[in-house]
Amino acid sequence: MERAEIHSVRIPRDAARDFAVASRVLADGRLIQVARSTDNRAVLLAPLRTDFAWVGAVALLLSLTAGTFLAWRATRPLRQVAATARRILDEDDVGARVPDPAGSGELAVLPGS
Repeated sequence: MERAEIHSVRIPRDAARDFAVASRVLADGRLIQVARSTDNRAVLLAPLRTDFAWVGAVALLLSLTAGTFLAWRATRPLRQVAATARRILDEDDVGARVPDPAGSGELAVLPGS
């Protein structure tokens, strides 16, 4: 059996889209053509690129907010110690004490807590 040749051609429609056509002559002499419209990869990915930029910006903003909040909470005992030391030095208030830390963190297990 002789193998028939398939001819294909791409017809540029514009910079964003083109048209691909494949043609083949069948054994009985009839011509069969299959075509499809294809999008340029840049046109196809443009909406995704915009969506990913928005999602990335929102994720960055949320992570910065959560990181700032968690860092603020984690350093609260250290800020209390620094504020008490500042009060002792600035106001000569030798009776100033650091408030007892809540929870079971590093400062809560120090002697005298």
